[in-house]
Amino acid sequence: MQMVLLLHSKNRHCLLDITPSAIEQLNYAECYPIVIYFKVSNRRIIKQIRNEHGKLYQKSSRRLFENAERLEYFYSYLFTSIINLDSSINWYEKLKSQIEFQQEESIWMTCLGRLCIHTQKALTLNTMIKPLLEILKVVQQHQDATVKHAVIYAYARSFFSIDETYYDDLITHFIELKCLLDYIIIQDTNTEVQKLTRSVRQI
Repeated sequence: MQMVLLLHSKNRHCLLDITPSAIEQLNYAECYPIVIYFKVSNRRIIKQIRNEHGKLYQKSSRRLFENAERLEYFYSYLFTSIINLDSSINWYEKLKSQIEFQQEESIWMTCLGRLCIHTQKALTLNTMIKPLLEILKVVQQHQDATVKHAVIYAYARSFFSIDETYYDDLITHFIELKCLLDYIIIQDTNTEVQKLTRSVRQI
């Protein structure tokens, strides 16, 4: 993690081959990775690519295809983008194009139900804040504890990020939010959600 943060501070990308749980840890540490998934429609494409570029793993093409399907089914919420592979695609150019595009974008990520928002420019977030709060108002009805934890976290990021000149326009949202936080503190049985809620309520 220290090396990742060091290279990040130098405005460089790390090329990582890591597990979904490691991606979640990076998200939780607010070191949001660009996660690009190469999707294939059948195992023959995998076999063709391995013949052209060599075998990184000893597993069969069939097993790799099954693993890829399982990865997409359970962890697609971690993907920043998906590149579809076929016999004619220039995957390297597609990869570079996606990285260049994603590094300029605001990042919306879902990680085990944690709704996180991060942007490089405060002005960009200011233009997004009203739609964001409307989305959070809908998502906050979710019963899953990790989703509620995420909503509170996203609200906290909103508090810290908006410009003071926007406060008057958003006062109604904040009043409704405080009522929600008070309700969660009293009613929610998840101690971690309660703890985070109290912290946000004190802002």
